[in-house]
Amino acid sequence: MTPNSLAPWRDASLILLALEAFILGLLPLAILYLANRGMRWLLRRARPVFAVVRGKADTVEQFVALAMNRAAAPFVTWHSSCAGVRGGLRRLWLGRKPVSGRTQGSPLLNRKSEE
Repeated sequence: MTPNSLAPWRDASLILLALEAFILGLLPLAILYLANRGMRWLLRRARPVFAVVRGKADTVEQFVALAMNRAAAPFVTWHSSCAGVRGGLRRLWLGRKPVSGRTQGSPLLNRKSEE
């Protein structure tokens, strides 16, 4: 066979290969397009439900915060009362300030100016 006799088959196979590549390239594009349409449809239907669920979640969060504060309040009150009594007794009986090394406020504000 001469090389020119295969030229039409070569051209046809090249066109077929390009057509297959084009179709295979369009397939993911079509899938993405349909997925996008599906997500838009789902969001349109689900958005009102999300609002209701968000409202319920906010109610539950407020209830949990209230219960947490009520559960922790006695311990915080007891600890702060004990610390206040301890500090007051130390001040009355020992006549001095609280143990050194414990500063009130920011350590940067309590430093003496360096000259």
